[in-house]
Amino acid sequence: MRGIAISLLASVFICVTSSTSLAGVNEGKQVFLDKGCTNCHTVTAQGIESKKMMDAPDLSTVGTKHDGDFLLKFLRKKIDLNGKKHQKKFKGSKADFMKLQKWLLSLK
Repeated sequence: MRGIAISLLASVFICVTSSTSLAGVNEGKQVFLDKGCTNCHTVTAQGIESKKMMDAPDLSTVGTKHDGDFLLKFLRKKIDLNGKKHQKKFKGSKADFMKLQKWLLSLK
């Protein structure tokens, strides 16, 4: 009986943690949409098409290529990628950036 209770508690914890984590990821997707990132970028794996105002890469697998520190510096125009800085400096709040970063890192 005690084993069943522990298993049940563990299952509830995993479900809550997963849904909380997923909520954070979805919030990052909303930041991406709200900040106009689709003016340039597509995320075809998520069904996001761009307005293609600029020739920017699809970000469907960006999470396999870069880490959070890189994203922070690149989106704030502090480092280059292939000799180029990001076209627009991210101007959102730190909380918005953290949500966006979490979502981008989930794209694999």
